Amino acid sequence: MRIRTLAAATLLTAASSLIGPARPGFSWLGASLPALGGTRALSAQEAARRPMTTDDGLDMVRVGGAVMAPDGSWVLFPRSELDWKKNKRKTTWWRVPAGGGEAYRFIGDEGASAPRFSPDGRYLAFTRPVEKKAQLFVMRTDGGEAVQLSKHETAVGGYAWAEDGSRIFFVAVEPRSKNEEKEHKNGADAIFVDEGPNGQREGRWSNLWVIDVASKEELRLTELDHRVGSFSVSPDGVRIVFTARTENRRNQGNLSEIYLLDVGSGEVTRLTDNRAPEGRLAWSPDGSRFAYMAPDDGAWELRQQKIWVMDPATRAHRMISGAFPGRIGTFVWTPDGREILFGGLHATNADLYRLDVG
Repeated sequence: MRIRTLAAATLLTAASSLIGPARPGFSWLGASLPALGGTRALSAQEAARRPMTTDDGLDMVRVGGAVMAPDGSWVLFPRSELDWKKNKRKTTWWRVPAGGGEAYRFIGDEGASAPRFSPDGRYLAFTRPVEKKAQLFVMRTDGGEAVQLSKHETAVGGYAWAEDGSRIFFVAVEPRSKNEEKEHKNGADAIFVDEGPNGQREGRWSNLWVIDVASKEELRLTELDHRVGSFSVSPDGVRIVFTARTENRRNQGNLSEIYLLDVGSGEVTRLTDNRAPEGRLAWSPDGSRFAYMAPDDGAWELRQQKIWVMDPATRAHRMISGAFPGRIGTFVWTPDGREILFGGLHATNADLYRLDVG
């Protein structure tokens, strides 16, 4: 267990703020500390210390969600700061060399969400609201302005580049008809929990689409009454595995199943039929199998999620992370497909692990 030790004065300052004034004969900051070896004068640094306030926490600059370029040479990261006058946080995107150095602004004031590099690293895709609907944008990584790629009728959700960089696959909710939209704006927005895609909140069916980067032409890939969750595009771009369910009740995530889509024909094949929730799909580099997360392959067991591997041709599957007792976070295949790297939390230790798939 790794424990960070704080200075005694820092601990005493924190204790003073929580407990209040010291008892007679005892001073939190050392004026009279017989139990700790007598008295001493406070340094200027110690005298300037004070308990952290809520405003201090709000003023902190936050960074996170860093994305590394495919060649590993630089990193893109968001920087969030609070604008007190506008009473909201402002996020800007910055670029910094992977080896360290000076960071500089990379994306303009209109911002970005969910940035993804093209496989060759020449382009960066991200989403940005247009008329309150998230749309796909692309920009060259060596400079230039972002160009709007999609003009989809509804907001673009999760998306992924094709391995050759020519297309982007994405999820989008189904639009309401003009009459439904009119009625909805007039107040017909009741949520029927047991009907359609609704759950505790209003829901919409969603489907898979693909857009050609050069021509900007969109093509619908699925047309089903379901809600798509995780999806992964095969390395050759001809198959997609995705999870979906036909309802949206909060406590019925176990009804999500894995499906296989043939991009060319549009044929959808169901690969699982159980009471366990699957997710976080990822094809192996050679496209012969895919990995996914699930607590079990039969029921929704009350235990940590495990990594499984399935052959889509035979539907044969097996758990491969049974030896790890902790919580698994993000995972990726190694380029040779022999191992999986994952972040794991065991007790209070968060570490990086390597798993031999065989």
